[in-house]
Amino acid sequence: FARLEAGEAVHVGNQVIYAADLQGPPRPGRSIVYSGDTSPCEEIRRLAHRATLLIHEATTSSDIEAEANKWGHSSARQAAQLATEAEVETLFLTHFSSRYKEVEPLETEARVVFPSSQAARDLLDHLIRQP
Repeated sequence: FARLEAGEAVHVGNQVIYAADLQGPPRPGRSIVYSGDTSPCEEIRRLAHRATLLIHEATTSSDIEAEANKWGHSSARQAAQLATEAEVETLFLTHFSSRYKEVEPLETEARVVFPSSQAARDLLDHLIRQP
């Protein structure tokens, strides 16, 4: 298969199999960037540049983000800002502080900055389409 992927013809018995008969045109892949506990970070922004999906923590709301940053965490607003700057397609928010009984306010806060934000939930299904 490696030779076919490289565009070479392959002999199988009496037949010649041409790569062009089996391959479609090249197409871009998909990329998923997963960030663990982190305050806003240039390295994540760089690594996530134009990613299909960024999974990033949103421990707090923006009203206490300075405190969150001290402990190495990000707010929902900061995660959304990073997603905007990195030009990602979709942002999943994770790692919510237990102080929040409902995560919808954090999701809403992120969507103001980056509309394609979604709070990740257990057993969440999300189709990542082929570009």
